[in-house]
Amino acid sequence: MGRPCWECKRDGILAEFPSVINSMQCALGIQQKLGEHNAMIDPERHMQFRIGLNRLQSIAEPGQIFISRQVYDQVEGKLALNVRELGPGN
Repeated sequence: MGRPCWECKRDGILAEFPSVINSMQCALGIQQKLGEHNAMIDPERHMQFRIGLNRLQSIAEPGQIFISRQVYDQVEGKLALNVRELGPGN
């Protein structure tokens, strides 16, 4: 499998991964590490990322990961996830 491809754009990062599982693992790892980092510093210095797989980052709140139904279907049962379905168009 190939390696992820990264592109930085202003205040965002666009990354392409060889598989949906790899992209979801990366998203979960980023949020986990940011949480650990934020726990050790003053709240005014916290960093929070919005992460969206399949271009859903614009509707995610800081600290959240939004995934499409297609992504969910591919990772369901393969990764330990706590998900909440928002329905179509949300």
